[in-house]
Amino acid sequence: MTGNQEQDPLYPIDNELFHSYTRYQMCLLKNSTSFWSCSKQREAMLNILSQFESIDGNTLRTVVNQIFENSTQQHSFGDQNKESWGLPESSGNAFNLENNPSSSTARAAETSKSKATQERAGTNGIVASRTRSKESTCIQELPLAKKSNTSDPIIESLQQLISGPNLEELKRFTSDIERSKLVILTRIRRVDKSFKLSGVNTSCSLHISDPLDDHRSPLSLCQSNLIAYRFGKLFEQETLYLSGGKISRAGSKCFRSIKKELKTHGKRVVTPYSTYVRYAQKVVAIAEKVGAYALFIPEILKPYTLQTISREKLPVLQSCLNAKCAELKEIANFDEDEKLIVAETKYFRKHNDKSYRRKKSEFLDSCA
Repeated sequence: MTGNQEQDPLYPIDNELFHSYTRYQMCLLKNSTSFWSCSKQREAMLNILSQFESIDGNTLRTVVNQIFENSTQQHSFGDQNKESWGLPESSGNAFNLENNPSSSTARAAETSKSKATQERAGTNGIVASRTRSKESTCIQELPLAKKSNTSDPIIESLQQLISGPNLEELKRFTSDIERSKLVILTRIRRVDKSFKLSGVNTSCSLHISDPLDDHRSPLSLCQSNLIAYRFGKLFEQETLYLSGGKISRAGSKCFRSIKKELKTHGKRVVTPYSTYVRYAQKVVAIAEKVGAYALFIPEILKPYTLQTISREKLPVLQSCLNAKCAELKEIANFDEDEKLIVAETKYFRKHNDKSYRRKKSEFLDSCA
């Protein structure tokens, strides 16, 4: 390891960002036409990246860093022995040493150090070799896949709000609206009966009867959004009957109840109370302005996206989704008592035979 590497702090990895960016890289690899010359290597890399979803980013970094460091120690500039470098470019120095036997050892070392300095300057501190030069070229070619993006102005607007893989899922999602309705309806039915959040004045309690798989699964993310919606509506009611510090105390008490119940089922809420309140308020706004269905498409709108998006950009998100998914507003709505009312569709009655599984899509394949 170089001196610079030893000084660089290893900041903790945010696993949600790590998994999101992994999916983004997979999307780029799938669409790239210039990154891989060997299809087998490409498939192998996609298989490796697909496994990252179930791995902690910090653990992976530790293991992979050790592998890379131990694999490149032979290229260290600390050892001036030409045999230990293994670099084709060093053949020039070897030739000079062999054909100038009268040269002193100090001069040979100085020449070798000069060569190493030039290579460092040309690669910003990275050992210059033919193999690594090819890797660098491949990495630079990767963004070329962006040229395949559509010129759809709605998609271009959404690029500022959601990531590339989420946009790809939106395209698949809107390519067959009827099948997408089936997925959403199935999710709504299961998620809506998986928990109960009740509150009267300052009293609030959450009971989860079905934790719905791993906390990263689509159903679990839908549950998180719906719990946040229920909390947001309770918070709205508290602002009508309470005032000042009483609102904050009541909301904080309800938030602690939610965290406690989620922890019981192996889930955590790592955001502070104030952040969760803003997230819940944005979820309520999205459900009211876009539609209840928006809470059940985490492949496109995950909880983290709703937490981080600014209020100023919500109208843009609303406009884009209403333009792309206008037909979905009718399939589910909240009534005056905040109960989810779903509408049967012709497709659901006709195709309740899992025919949607024929379409390869993370969204469509997630329907239980």
